[in-house]
Amino acid sequence: PLSYKLVKENCLINKITQNAKLDNICITDKDNTTVGFGGYDNKINTSSSSSIRGDKWQIPSKKLITYLKENNLLECDDLFIKIDIEGAEELILNDLKQLQQNKNAVIYLSIHPNFVNNKNKFCENILQLCQGYKNIFDSNLNPLSRESLKEMILTNEKYPSWGTRIGNFFEITLSNKEQ
Repeated sequence: PLSYKLVKENCLINKITQNAKLDNICITDKDNTTVGFGGYDNKINTSSSSSIRGDKWQIPSKKLITYLKENNLLECDDLFIKIDIEGAEELILNDLKQLQQNKNAVIYLSIHPNFVNNKNKFCENILQLCQGYKNIFDSNLNPLSRESLKEMILTNEKYPSWGTRIGNFFEITLSNKEQ
């Protein structure tokens, strides 16, 4: 709720309310459930998958595909989706596979390999997902090979050059659009 409030205020300040739709929901692998956040170890505003516990806030959840269908976005001509779900990427891989059919969809996906339970299986699933996308780019929009992506996911290096200042977290862009 705190993040949602800040995003809402930011949209108002920057006068982008006409082009933005905000919903305070948790994207996950289940429809019509809730996910508890906050109140655990005094981490009241955390949303990483490693911290999804507590019951300070109960946020409604939906599958990504369900949300897109309900808002008539699934076949949108210019669909851009930024996904940063702090290590819960595994939960939406099936939905991302369905999005491959939208040739105009662009997915900007944050990857958090250090938060997943089984890095090898996660890597295999991400690489399988990428097979259905024509273009895979790194965060600088340089083409990203499957071998490089595999190395990025599986590295044991704590602070690799492609990661953030807090560790091996990075973004990739998936697209079937013609360049």
